[in-house]
Amino acid sequence: MLGVNASSRFYNLAYKLDPDVTLFVNEYNTIENPGGVTATPVSCILSYALIYLRGHTVLWDDPKMQPSWVKKIKDPEDLMNVTLNRINSVMKRYKDPDVTLFVNEYNTIENPGGVTATPVKEKMEEILAYQGNENIKGAIGAQGHFSPTQPNLAYMRSALDTLGSLGLPVWITELDMPKCPNQAKYMEEILREAYSHPAVEGIIIFAGPEVIGFGQADTRGQGLQQHGDRRCN
Repeated sequence: MLGVNASSRFYNLAYKLDPDVTLFVNEYNTIENPGGVTATPVSCILSYALIYLRGHTVLWDDPKMQPSWVKKIKDPEDLMNVTLNRINSVMKRYKDPDVTLFVNEYNTIENPGGVTATPVKEKMEEILAYQGNENIKGAIGAQGHFSPTQPNLAYMRSALDTLGSLGLPVWITELDMPKCPNQAKYMEEILREAYSHPAVEGIIIFAGPEVIGFGQADTRGQGLQQHGDRRCN
C-alpha cells in the first residue's frame, strides 16, 4: 500500500508495484480553484490502476494549509458557499454507500506525548453517538509519522490496544520514518508490530522518490528516473 503524488511523472511505475490501496497525499487536501477541484490527475490514475483509494482530507482547518484565495474571503456566507462547493465536488464524484469513514489523527501510536490514542477513541465514540450514526461504517486512522529514533514499541502496542477497543478497524494511514542510519531497522520493527496486531486492518506507507517531494521513507529514490513516463490521454 502506497502514498503517491498523483501529478508525478513516475506514478505509472508506482502502480506497477501492484498496491491494494493508494493515497494521493495532498492532491485533494485543498480547493484548487474557486470553482471546485481539479480531479484530472487522480481520475486518470484510478481509471488506469483500478485500485482502492483512501481519501486524505476533504477539508483541512489549518489556516496555513489553505489556498491563498480562500484567505482573502471576508464574507462568512461566501466562505460557507465555497466550503459546501468543495464538499459536494469531491463527495459527489467519489461517494459510495459502503465507504469507510475515518477519524484520522497524528501522534496516536508514535510516542506518549502529543495527542495520544485516548482522545481519538473518545472522538470516535462521540461521532458514533450522534443521532443517525448508529450503523456508520467507521474506522480509525493512526497516521504513524515516527521520529528517527528507536520506536517505543511497547507504547505503540498499548496505543493500538486502545484504538482497537471500539471494535472498529484500525489503519496505519501515513507511515513514514525520516532518513537516519537505522531507518530500515526501525521501519521493519514498526511494520512487524502493526502487522501482528489484531486490530490493524491495513497499512499505508508514505513513501516515494525524493524527486517528487518525498523526504521521509524514501524507498526507491532517484532510480525511478530511469523509467519512462506514461500519461493518460
